[in-house]
Amino acid sequence: MTKKFPRYANPPIIELVLGVQFDSIPGFTTGHSGWFWREHLGSDWKVSEGQPVPEQTEAFGKLLPSRMELQLSQNPASRLMVENATGDRMLQVQHSRFHYNWRKKDSKYPYFELVFDEFNEYFTAFKEFVLNAGLAPVVINQWELTYVDNIPSGKLWEIAGDFHNVFPGLFSSETKLDGLVAETSTAARTYEIEPQKGRLHVVANMAFLTGERNPSLLVNMTARGPVANDSANSLKEHMEFGHNAIGQAFSSLSSDAAKLFWGPIS
Repeated sequence: MTKKFPRYANPPIIELVLGVQFDSIPGFTTGHSGWFWREHLGSDWKVSEGQPVPEQTEAFGKLLPSRMELQLSQNPASRLMVENATGDRMLQVQHSRFHYNWRKKDSKYPYFELVFDEFNEYFTAFKEFVLNAGLAPVVINQWELTYVDNIPSGKLWEIAGDFHNVFPGLFSSETKLDGLVAETSTAARTYEIEPQKGRLHVVANMAFLTGERNPSLLVNMTARGPVANDSANSLKEHMEFGHNAIGQAFSSLSSDAAKLFWGPIS
């Protein structure tokens, strides 16, 4: 996955999530999450809670492509979600996951390299915090990277039957049916990142974003895979590998007209 792919002056990305899954830390509670928040983020970051994200592992061979593991407990943990004052950064912590989100607000997309550096800074602090709290060390077992792209109706497409004008690699030209017009369309693909280094999951569908009257075409691309070595350098290599997989897939699946609309800069 070394082939270069274009960057865009106005990419359609609205969210980037970098995350790791690790072996569940015995004794880790929501109290520890709150302690980490107060110690490393501060009161200007707003806090909320959500259900834990289930552990999910990419498997190969005779096993299913993706395996989700549900854990039952009498004292279920929660997921701490903390966002900064401007709402364009969010950090998520639970007993087996650490995620960092960039979300489009008023700022332009800062590109993968900067967001990774921010993620790595907080994740390094989290690993040190866990050890200082007297808990077992963080042992990473999987990396994960998600891009969410939003293509509003009106410029590149008008109806669901036009989706192929934006992503011909995902949608084919709709068959014309007498008296019928397609109102929605969905595409879902899964690709192996060869050779068995991970998988790329692509899901595209029509959705209405909060506060918007007109529909959007949302494309979610998630790359994830096992971590052979949890050193900082190894993790960066894995994340870059996923970033390249997503970038090349996005470029290959999208149309020339769409890429021209987004303004390639390199």
